[in-house]
Amino acid sequence: IYTSEDAVYNLNDRTLVVVVDTNRANYTECPELLTRSNNIVVFDHHRQGDGLIQNPVLSYIEPYASSACEMIAEILQYFAERIEIRPFEADCIYAGMLIDTNNFVAKTGVRTFEAAAYLRRNGADMTRVRKMLREDMQTYKARAEVVRDAEVYRNAFAISICDPSELKSPTIVAAQAANELLDIVGIKASFVLTEYDKKIYISARSIDEIDVQRIMERLGGGGHLNLAGAQVEGVTLEETKDWIKTSEKNMNVTFACWESANTYNWVKAGKDGVTEDGVVIFDKNATQPQLKWTAVGTTATVASKYIKTTNSYNNDFFGG
Repeated sequence: IYTSEDAVYNLNDRTLVVVVDTNRANYTECPELLTRSNNIVVFDHHRQGDGLIQNPVLSYIEPYASSACEMIAEILQYFAERIEIRPFEADCIYAGMLIDTNNFVAKTGVRTFEAAAYLRRNGADMTRVRKMLREDMQTYKARAEVVRDAEVYRNAFAISICDPSELKSPTIVAAQAANELLDIVGIKASFVLTEYDKKIYISARSIDEIDVQRIMERLGGGGHLNLAGAQVEGVTLEETKDWIKTSEKNMNVTFACWESANTYNWVKAGKDGVTEDGVVIFDKNATQPQLKWTAVGTTATVASKYIKTTNSYNNDFFGG
């Protein structure tokens, strides 16, 4: 197995660098490789965001795929030269699909099962895969503690912290716990935080009502509608937890304006701009809030024209 240093040392003009499961340079094991190589291929199923890998010779990004493993399995099927993969390799790709789809529950489509069938034909064995994915008692107990200690916020959002001590892969445990929290009745979204390697990792999950991807994007992360994550630095666990609560509080708030002589008058209400009835009012010149908003006018014309959901202010709405 090569280390990052080995890879950089052995890099030459004929080296092909293949990046899977991310399209962001700073999420890779060795970003230096990407700056030194002229031959880069990217396979990813996450939506594109900031910090994209620059100048790849091939960039195959499919947000509708369940996993990068599904994409690889598809590609292997359609090579002109018939490629035979060994049963152990098929097991590993199948295991990756199981993990990303939470046992074929999340983001699973027809193509997912077609890829699984291809792997099965090439020797993937369900018993071997199940044994491969088993965990030790310490990990199992740690995940159970995360679920047990979760705080339920506003009767719909579960937030918990994973203690990384004595865990080999605390970020994986956090992701698994976030999945399990969704099995609790009434939970619309779950967020599990863990502090690891001088960063705070956040695993966010939902079923169908909450877009956790947008929440994580505000922290520089990303993912999918129902499965996302982020890494943050320079803040504490409690500060991150409070930020998530604030985001959840403002997920469905209302922005209001009043029309007067063809202009819009904006006023602030309270320290955070929230009135007692849940209406949020921001000054027109205030910093643009990065959260969902619904614009409601006081006249039928304004209301019918401007009621919409977006991720930023709209110049039309402000008359600009």
